[in-house]
Amino acid sequence: MARAGELLELARARISSAEDRTREELVRYGQGRGQLASVLQSRDAEEDARLAYAETNAACHQLALRYRALAA
Repeated sequence: MARAGELLELARARISSAEDRTREELVRYGQGRGQLASVLQSRDAEEDARLAYAETNAACHQLALRYRALAA
């Protein structure tokens, strides 16, 4: 299960990176140096990262349950 923890940590890092990018795009847009499309794309990337985290978490839990069922 240590590997599952690594996968979840990577997924959390992806979320954090996407959030940072959104903040940067919002600053650029606020300064008139960026486009709204870039802000929206970065928000989409955030949501994709959150979805990937949820899917990874669900898969890890499912594997853990299968393992416990086999071990019983």
